[in-house]
Amino acid sequence: MRTLFLCLLLLAAIIGIGLFFQKMLAGESQDMIGRLQDIQSCILDDKWEQAGKNMSDAASQWQHIRKKWHAVTDHTQIGIIDESLARLQVFVKQKEKKDCLAEIAALQQNIRYIPDKEKLTLSNIF
Repeated sequence: MRTLFLCLLLLAAIIGIGLFFQKMLAGESQDMIGRLQDIQSCILDDKWEQAGKNMSDAASQWQHIRKKWHAVTDHTQIGIIDESLARLQVFVKQKEKKDCLAEIAALQQNIRYIPDKEKLTLSNIF
């Protein structure tokens, strides 16, 4: 009986931790996507100085987020986001509208992918 209780307690802890991390990933990914949408709006309105400021804020926020994400997700995917953000920073500085918009779309897709990939589902477990 005691073994069963410990197994159930361990299972509940694993599920609880999984749900906590899923909520964290979803919230932080939505925050980053919102920041990218702000940058996109500035670029579409040709407000390059504001886009540059928003880009710096987003890059700073990403450095904070990536430390937590490194513990719970695939490092390759984080590297892809790092590279894409670096390219976007250069495109914003060079005022390359088309390249910026394409890179923002790719970044949004890559950021959305992580919470879905890390979601606690049977297909992700087996």
